[in-house]
Amino acid sequence: MDKSESKDEAYFDVLGDRMIKVTQNESGIVKVTVLDMVSDDECYIDVCSIDGMQVFTEPHAGVETVIDLSTRAKGIYILRVVVNETQTTWKITKP
Repeated sequence: MDKSESKDEAYFDVLGDRMIKVTQNESGIVKVTVLDMVSDDECYIDVCSIDGMQVFTEPHAGVETVIDLSTRAKGIYILRVVVNETQTTWKITKP
């Protein structure tokens, strides 16, 4: 991951008033956690392949979202997290 390139380490980013935590394991499981999320927060998460094909979408993400990329091809994916209309993007490298 860029803003991370890791196996089981956690990476963080501040998104508005929320802290975003992203972890990834060697098999391609990515976990996105929105710390301090409140009930009226709107959260959207998606993942696209490097060629722009959407491979995951969660329009009503909660505190923790698990993204299984284990069956996807090795390569680079773009993770986008949107909380209350503020977004951050991450480069995910699937080994």
